[in-house]
Parts: sequence; structure tokens; C-alpha cells
Amino acid sequence: MRDHTLRLLRDPYGFILTELRRSGGGDVARTGLLGQPAVCLSGPEAADWFYGPQLHRAGAAPLPVQLTLFGRGGVQSLDGRAHHHRKQLFAPLHDEQEVTRLAAEVAAELHAAAASWAGREVSLYRAVQPPLFRAVCRWAGVPLGPGEAERRTPSVVSLFDDAAGPGPRHVRALLNRVRCDRWATRVIRDLRRRPTPLRPTLAERVARHRDEAGVLLPVHTAAVELLNILRPTVAVSVFIAKLGQTLAERPGVAERLAAADTDERMRFIEEVRRLHPFFPAVVARTSEETTYGGCPMRRGTRVLLNLVGSGIPQGGGDVWQGHRCPGEPITRAVMAVALDLLLTLDHDVLSPPRVDAHRAPAIPVDGFRIRVHQVKDHGYGR
Repeated sequence: MRDHTLRLLRDPYGFILTELRRSGGGDVARTGLLGQPAVCLSGPEAADWFYGPQLHRAGAAPLPVQLTLFGRGGVQSLDGRAHHHRKQLFAPLHDEQEVTRLAAEVAAELHAAAASWAGREVSLYRAVQPPLFRAVCRWAGVPLGPGEAERRTPSVVSLFDDAAGPGPRHVRALLNRVRCDRWATRVIRDLRRRPTPLRPTLAERVARHRDEAGVLLPVHTAAVELLNILRPTVAVSVFIAKLGQTLAERPGVAERLAAADTDERMRFIEEVRRLHPFFPAVVARTSEETTYGGCPMRRGTRVLLNLVGSGIPQGGGDVWQGHRCPGEPITRAVMAVALDLLLTLDHDVLSPPRVDAHRAPAIPVDGFRIRVHQVKDHGYGR
């Protein structure tokens, strides 16, 4: 089987569909990645099968992704009882009151930042990242010194923006993983030195979390999980840029949404998420010899499930028993706040009207660069 890793890097969002066409259509195709046989899947039936017991996540993600995006020892690499127990650490991401509280922090930060955009050209993708980082750190109880958010945001962004990039981008992600792990480790150690409060913050809960055997997590593992809470909120900047791009591509939609209710705005947000999944695929390995769609697979075969156009932009299956992302409510809430902001911006679009799908995550060219004339009164404040 020929190795098609370079083809995947060149066309990450079209790779699986191309492999399916090369195999004569259908929803399953054999390929070769990272020197090993792999199988590509697509479609709702394949998604149901993918989240069954015949697949596991331990060792499934390529090592370069583990070393950058996820971090070593994070929840994404666990299975079974250990995974189920660790996943409970992320329960606040599904708590309605907590999601509302984070959305309020994001709204205050984004609108404060937007006030400084008037009369300037900004890349929406880059401009929203420091406010998102400040908001999620305040929400989680992570202390930041003056100017620290601006200094640390680029390193946190690199964990998801450069992780799947070739050559220099991936090296940059590796270096920034080291920087972020060191910082998060200091945060965890500082929190562990303090008395346990009656109402611990989310960061304090991470610092004191114990595994399924009752053992306190290693400092580095706790640091990785803290970043697994902070990083995804900053990564919503990818979807925010695509909100702006989608509004620019569809004249009249902004005017309609400005007068729309919450439900209609949320339908628009879900459509943007469906059409523009963050990453092109999710990955697992077979736990045993198995077969799907007439394609036999040996134990340990890497399996890729296509997310492009699948309707499950943050994965499928059950959130707490499986590997579906627990941060979907936060993603929706933050996107809703950002959409409200975009509808108040009087701006011109400077970027070409297209998304660069030859990188992962795919973002609008130039990060959706705009010239902001003014920001209408939004009614937000602290």
C-alpha cells in the first residue's frame, strides 16, 4: 500500500473524499499513512460504527499531534474506565450556568477589544484571540499578570494552528507546547500550594483531580488538562473568522440576522459549523480484528472518519461515555456572542472571499482582514 501522508498534508479537507473516489465510491477506502495501512470512512452509518466498541483512541492520534495539539497523557488518549473518570473533569463545559458565565466574560472582552478596532485594519482571526484567552482564564480561575494574555496567546494558538502544519509550522507548535506546558505546570503547582477553597475554581479542580484509583494526577498531566480547557475556547477564533467570512459571502444575511431571534441566529451558527468543521477528520484504532463495509481490518489499524459535511463538526457519539467533544455548548455560546458583535461592526472586507483549505485548521485568507469604521452601541459592559 502506497503511503499518502504528503497528499493528506497538501489537501487535508479533501483527502478522504479523494481516497473514496479513487476506490470507486462508497463510504470506505484503504490508504496508507505514516508508513502504516489506514482506512478512511465517511457518512452517517460509518460514524455510528466508528463510535462503537471495536475502536479505541489510545495511540490512535499520530505522535506529532499528541506532542502538540493534545499534549501527552491528556483525556483524548484514554479509553475505558480511565477515560470515563477523567472526562468528568470537563463537566463544567456542559453546565448551563457555567457556559452562561463564560459567555458573559467573552462578551465583555470582545466588545472592549472591538472598541479599539474603530478606524483600523484587523485580522478578525487574530484580533479575537487575546480577548478569548483573557475571558477563559478569568472564567477558569487562572491568574494572569498585566500584559500576560498578549504574551501567552500566540503560544496557545500555535498548539492548534500549527499542530497539523508541515515543516516549520510543526516545529513552532512543538516549541510552543513546551512553553505552554511549563507555564501551566507553574499554575498547577501554585494552586496546589494553596489551601483548598470551599468553592474551588475550575483550575483548582484540575489541580486537585485524582485518577480512577484515587491518585493525584501528575503535575504535567494536570497541566495538559488545564490547557485542554483553555485552548479550545481560544480555538473558537477559527469559527469566528468563518462567521465573518460567511456573512460577507451572503449579502443580505447580516441584515436578516440583525432582526432575527436567538433560534434563527443559532441555526446560522450550526450551519457554519457543519460546513466548516474545525479539523477534517477524527482518528481511532481498531481494538480487534473487524470489518466494515466489506473492508477487513487487522487489530491496531488506524481509522479516519471524515467530518467534512458530516454534520458532526466536533465528533459524534456520547459526550461522557465516548470521545465526543464536551465543549460544544461553549463553542455555540462563544460563536453566538461573536455573531452579535459582528452584526454591530460597520466594516469593509479586505480579504479575498475564500477559505484556505490547504491548511488545518482551514481559515479565511489573511484571517478575514477587515477595516472597521465604527462599532455600534452594544449594551455590554462590566
